[in-house]
Amino acid sequence: MTGDNSSREAVLRAFLAEHDEPCPGCGYSLLGIATSVCPECGHELELTLRREQPAPRWYTVGLVGVAAAVGFHWGVLPVALMFGSTAVFRFLPSAAVALLALVWWTRGKRRMAALSVPVRSGLVSLALSLPFLLFAMTFVVVVFFDAL
Repeated sequence: MTGDNSSREAVLRAFLAEHDEPCPGCGYSLLGIATSVCPECGHELELTLRREQPAPRWYTVGLVGVAAAVGFHWGVLPVALMFGSTAVFRFLPSAAVALLALVWWTRGKRRMAALSVPVRSGLVSLALSLPFLLFAMTFVVVVFFDAL
């Protein structure tokens, strides 16, 4: 088994000597590394013929939640414009949070893939509940400003 393992590492090193591939965990360039572990994040490397799914299910499900939050809040802004200029400012904080969450979710796919399953599941749950949380935040802001 150790001979088989060392030959796999030799094939991996030979492949990475000629190909600039990113680490599946952190995206670090693995060109010319001499070990089977990413020097940046410690991810165990293996040369396989399998390809990672272009959009894993957890990523797509979370993206639906974040996109729903963005769609609702940025869709409400034109309606708020019809009710006067001050109403728009009540929706801006939650709309900005929704937009930032969308940017973070789309740019953090590789980082999230390296997280443990419970942490990733928690992030997906948070993303799915984001539309409701931001709606509640908007409701509190509207009630607070109407009380003033």
